Amino acid sequence: MKEIPNPMACHKSQEPTVHVHNGFYEYMFTPTERGATGPNGEALSEYEEILQEHVLPVLQEYPGFKLYITGHSLGGALATLFAFEVAAMPDNVIPKPVSCFTFGAPYCGDKSFRQAHGLLQGLGKLRHLRVCNHKDLVTTIPKMAFRLNVFDADAHVGTLFKHTGMCLKLFPNEDANVEISFPMVRTGWYNSLYAEFVRGWDQSVFTNLTWNVVDSTWHSLSEYNRRLGIQKKKLE
Repeated sequence: MKEIPNPMACHKSQEPTVHVHNGFYEYMFTPTERGATGPNGEALSEYEEILQEHVLPVLQEYPGFKLYITGHSLGGALATLFAFEVAAMPDNVIPKPVSCFTFGAPYCGDKSFRQAHGLLQGLGKLRHLRVCNHKDLVTTIPKMAFRLNVFDADAHVGTLFKHTGMCLKLFPNEDANVEISFPMVRTGWYNSLYAEFVRGWDQSVFTNLTWNVVDSTWHSLSEYNRRLGIQKKKLE
């Protein structure tokens, strides 16, 4: 994991930093060599390029517009990180709420990240709907931070990942109900331990395996679209 400044650290309930997936963060926020440059010729990251060259100019030209962010799989993780950062920006720069819709996204942060993300939602600055298909293994990984050098303190090896946003779980059959859930904050040693065990088992690789090795479309965007289509009436 990578430790980054918490944009919500001014609130008493927040930690000064949060931990996010190192690879996802580096992909979005590290300056690239693709040729995108800023006003002074400096290399821009994907985040800076999208924000400076696309998002801000459109919002300035159309003051009544709101920002909607979406992504599938890796794109879902990147969308989550992007939405988190821009939702914490001043309201006169980025109109609120920022809306984020992800499909088949993996975990991208730990408990501290989820708490800061939840605060943004509670303040009405961010709305995040995380859509996941039943049996989609990508939505169950990674479980914890890992690095070959387990003694690297900066990697926070062993830290558990946590999902964010409201989860909409879709099943393959039209007669099945959809499931809607939210990240839960629990108190008490027993309740927390039992709840974590149930959550961990439900989101484990083992409970999401299938004997149908021929059909491997659970993660495909077309399957997400199909399941949304057959559940349209229930979701309206």
